[in-house]
Amino acid sequence: MIYLVPWFLVGLSFAIAHTFPMNLGLLFTVNVWCLSMPHSFSTFTRDDLRTTSIALKALLLFLTFFFLLNGMMARMGFVLIYSFYFYWQQFHYTKQNMGIGSWEIKKKASKDLYIDYTFYFTVSIVSIAASFYGGGIQFFGYTLLNPFLWFTITPFAAIIVNVTALSLYIYLRPMAWKMGLTHALIYTLAYLVMNNFVLGWILLNIFHNSQYLVFMKAEERNLKVFLYAGILAFLFYFILHSDTFIIFSLGIMLSLNFTHYIFDSIIWRKSFREKRLPTLVKTNSKN
Repeated sequence: MIYLVPWFLVGLSFAIAHTFPMNLGLLFTVNVWCLSMPHSFSTFTRDDLRTTSIALKALLLFLTFFFLLNGMMARMGFVLIYSFYFYWQQFHYTKQNMGIGSWEIKKKASKDLYIDYTFYFTVSIVSIAASFYGGGIQFFGYTLLNPFLWFTITPFAAIIVNVTALSLYIYLRPMAWKMGLTHALIYTLAYLVMNNFVLGWILLNIFHNSQYLVFMKAEERNLKVFLYAGILAFLFYFILHSDTFIIFSLGIMLSLNFTHYIFDSIIWRKSFREKRLPTLVKTNSKN
């Protein structure tokens, strides 16, 4: 399911976007409120994280990002902020693919970790760098800062690099071939095959959000995490669209994403997984 559902939603979204091109904004909105927001909130509503202490830490981190971002917006504008958001987001996406791809592999040598990092980040970096070929990238109405001025590569050359990297990766890490293939395909599709950068980014976003939700369902083995995440997303929608907070909506949305990135990089480490094993074993023994 973790491979089937995200690709099904990507294919459906692609078909909708090409059949009704004027509804690209609607597709983005549906993705944000039906997938992205629940996916971000599910980080904090996981069974072993629904505690007062975790809630306070998340709130403190969120407020820190919120005040920092609003200060930066006033002084530096939006180009730097959107660029920072985009690249951190791609780093987050890459780490998630890499982590899920090797999650069930119990014995991993240190060399395997180096192979994983090399492959996954090579594909992501090359794909993003090639998307700058031929001009700047417009992201939410602003031109992204281009850190690849020293590295010019055509989309066709990038596809060759990705195929070569994937072939080597499958040879070296045959047990992790499924996510390796998935990662290469989604980044190649989003940034090298699509002629529309915005649509490609939305499809990648849909893939990432749905992948995370399916993974959470598999790990949690219950729907409470989605119930709480859905309620929070529902409340968040009305808060952001109220007259009081609508002016701060961008800062609030970005702060939530950044808080999610920080928490997500911590909670799925092996130590957290080991802490949850007794609970999962106990739950399974009852079923």
